[in-house]
Amino acid sequence: MARKICLVLMIIVGVCWLTGTFALDYPAKTAAVDNLTKSVRPVFTDAALAQSSTDLNTTATFADDFSTKAAPALAQQLGVPPAQFLASLGTQYPAVGAGLAQQPRIQAYFESVHRTMIEQQRNFHRADAIPTTYLPNRTVHWLFVVIGAAAIALPAIIGRIDVLVTAVSANIHNFRLGDSTPTKDLATTNVEWQFVIPAALLIIAGAVGTGAGRRPSSGERTLGWMTDEKGPDDKVLTVPATDPRLAQLRDISDLPEFDRLEIQHFFEVYKALELGKNVAGDCWAGRAEAEREIAASVRRLAAAGTP
Repeated sequence: MARKICLVLMIIVGVCWLTGTFALDYPAKTAAVDNLTKSVRPVFTDAALAQSSTDLNTTATFADDFSTKAAPALAQQLGVPPAQFLASLGTQYPAVGAGLAQQPRIQAYFESVHRTMIEQQRNFHRADAIPTTYLPNRTVHWLFVVIGAAAIALPAIIGRIDVLVTAVSANIHNFRLGDSTPTKDLATTNVEWQFVIPAALLIIAGAVGTGAGRRPSSGERTLGWMTDEKGPDDKVLTVPATDPRLAQLRDISDLPEFDRLEIQHFFEVYKALELGKNVAGDCWAGRAEAEREIAASVRRLAAAGTP
């Protein structure tokens, strides 16, 4: 129950994350960040900050020279005190007077801004590298989309894995039974199982043989035996007994010739790329002979005392 609750919560979080990305308009916001960064990026270069320092020094020098040199000299030529000259200038030209009065405060403000920009230059370049130096900031919201989609899809994937594990667990007993049947590795038999499904099976053809490697005479019109580099390598072909789509397949003669040739061709070439290995097809035996050989193999296995 706790597992199911966690999976449901994961889906809910994923949906919230995915829908929230667009509900909160993250694409437009990250695009705005990119536009803002692009606008101010030029002023955070070393050259731009150096030019700002020069310009601030120029305006400070101009203001100082005007108040200490130019204004007193003009007042002297007019024959009035400097203070009276500046007051008269402010009366006749109000904007100039306001500018002269505010100049120290304006100068101090821009010097403070300039110092802050110098101090934050490194932080700006670090922020400008989100998420990387070569990707725009607007790609960040897609990370939210990917994470949200993954949170939604992951429970479904976990559910499929659970189904697979359950199916394997349910058939482990059948697998062990099938794994204990005679194989070509036993000296007393030479039957190799192929296409075996751990369920009720119907044998439609069998490649069967004894330890002596008996083969049918050339007059028998059956197919199935095979030989590889180690000797006889017989196969057993089966179909699920409960599958209605295959109910008509009762013996090798019921199998379409193309399907039989396709299966035979596979086993004749599947070792072709392995050095020193080869497979040769011989012929197929019918269902009755396959069942007899399987029964005989089981008896030989029991006689050998193999569990």
